[in-house]
Amino acid sequence: MSSVCPHCGGIATVRTSKSISPLVTQRYYVCKNHLCGHTYSAIEEITHSTSPSATPNTQVRLEVRPVVRAEKQN
Repeated sequence: MSSVCPHCGGIATVRTSKSISPLVTQRYYVCKNHLCGHTYSAIEEITHSTSPSATPNTQVRLEVRPVVRAEKQN
């Protein structure tokens, strides 16, 4: 898993992560640009499903929303 470093724009990879709840994860990133070296944390939240689970967790309630594609411009 990777992210874009907010300082140099380079690739940052996950060093560690920790589950806060079934829908929320805290991830710790480190920038791979040795001249930058920025480390930071981000929170990832699952907001909805695009397809329902075949083995749902009864404790998790997620709205199912279809994927909305951008219209082509002429």
